[in-house]
Amino acid sequence: MAKYECAMCGKTLGLMETISREFQDDKNRGLCPKCHRYFVNTVKKRLDEMNDSIGYNSVKQSILEQIRAENGNSGYEYVEDYFKYQEAQNLKEENARWEACPVCGKIRDPQEDICGTCGYIYTDIKGLSNEDYVKAAKTRFEQYRRNPLYEYKVEVVQDSALTGAFKKTDIQNVLAVYALDGWRLHTAVTNELGKMVLSAAGIGTNATVDQMILIFERCIKDRTLE
Repeated sequence: MAKYECAMCGKTLGLMETISREFQDDKNRGLCPKCHRYFVNTVKKRLDEMNDSIGYNSVKQSILEQIRAENGNSGYEYVEDYFKYQEAQNLKEENARWEACPVCGKIRDPQEDICGTCGYIYTDIKGLSNEDYVKAAKTRFEQYRRNPLYEYKVEVVQDSALTGAFKKTDIQNVLAVYALDGWRLHTAVTNELGKMVLSAAGIGTNATVDQMILIFERCIKDRTLE
């Protein structure tokens, strides 16, 4: 039978002594009975006493500091590797339950349709393969740099407040002024403000007052060719 050294105290275990392994690793390390009891009380018990995962990092750091103070670097390294192993196992379990975003790797909540980190849309019908989509998403900032850049302005022209008459001349003037400065009309939207009821000398009339919202666009950088 092979002899082992305790990963915490360095004691060489006899052929008939038991070695306890808290996790599987390439170094095949384990603990002597005394250090195993210490490990259970110092590490496992404190982790089991946690009510939730919110304070995990602070408890972990406190445990590691105690281990280093009481057992030196060898004990610290063993317990630190134990934490890494457990965290990796937990991540595997999470990945098994939830899908990971193919772009940024964030674990997806089953109720989410869009990745909150990178904006990947899980429910999109993809024209590209998943690999091509991921490649395009990861290089999108290079594409942004090559794309043209635009700026926008908004103008509002309101109908006559008395009659609701459409102000054709005002709109024509706005279009002409912006066109001379390099702008072009991108979008025009009508917003109804309300209806007016006028009465004079026994004659009544109804008028609908609208706003004409004009959105102008101007290119400030041409597309950069590859």
